[in-house]
Amino acid sequence: MQKMKLLLILMVLSALGAGCSSGLDASAYRSQEPFEYYVYFPVDYKPDVNWLLFIGVHGEDETGEDCFQRWQPLADDYSFVLLCPTLEVANGQLVYGDSEQRIAAVLRNLYSSYPFQQQFFIAGLSAGGEFALQYAFRYPSAMSGVAALSAEQYPSAAASVSELPILILVGQQDQPAVDGAQLFEESLQRQNLPVRVIILDGEDEELSSDASRLTVEFALQASRIIP
Repeated sequence: MQKMKLLLILMVLSALGAGCSSGLDASAYRSQEPFEYYVYFPVDYKPDVNWLLFIGVHGEDETGEDCFQRWQPLADDYSFVLLCPTLEVANGQLVYGDSEQRIAAVLRNLYSSYPFQQQFFIAGLSAGGEFALQYAFRYPSAMSGVAALSAEQYPSAAASVSELPILILVGQQDQPAVDGAQLFEESLQRQNLPVRVIILDGEDEELSSDASRLTVEFALQASRIIP
């Protein structure tokens, strides 16, 4: 009986320890030159495959490390390379010109060193979602698709993005985000531009892992990796 009690206690402690695990140490995947960014290659990475490069853009109160923690487990589950740059933020918005230059610098380095699909996917949270859309609308031919999560503001789109898959995810309890997403959807539909809006029941601006998983599945479909 004592052995059984001890075994049960050990099992409970083990479960608690697993539940408190914070995942991988992001610092092991951090580069600091010429600025801070995180790159993660999935466990099944092979150098003779053209991999999907997934760029995650953090929110206005976050850094690339937060982005890394959000997307890294899915990189292993779905087999893509993850890039999470830390971008400049001012007045609650990402500083576009400086952020664009940072992304360009690391893309030149990565594409010269590793095999990737010609087009990459970009996804952003909150203000990072607005940045991701703005960036994708500026360079649509470089993108396989774009996703914005919990964004409240949206840039205007031109006809040049007519073949760019666009995903918008918002929580049903985040009414400003829902309103913004619906207006954005209507504006794109009037231009016959492709957009998919998903309103997640019972969720607020702190979107769950379900939203992240839906984003990655959309990215794989847009990149023609899965049907």
